[in-house]
Amino acid sequence: MDYADERLRAQDPEWVSACRDNPKARTLRRAVEAVGGPEALAETLDVSPEMVTAWLLGQQALPDHAYLRALDLVSQGPHHHSPRKPK
Repeated sequence: MDYADERLRAQDPEWVSACRDNPKARTLRRAVEAVGGPEALAETLDVSPEMVTAWLLGQQALPDHAYLRALDLVSQGPHHHSPRKPK
């Protein structure tokens, strides 16, 4: 576990406030939580942990393909709802 992962897990106020607050950033943070940390998300997205951190901090733009994959991960997480059955 690296320093960024430890700070995110601890919900360090400085770290959280440094993270961008927009729909993409919130989705990315939820994906980090869903998979167990920035390193796990980096592995899932086939990028470096440093890239995930740069996205979280708004230092690099989150590519659409990574955002869509993060959405997929979040939708399968604790907020996932089964589709309604047609009537």
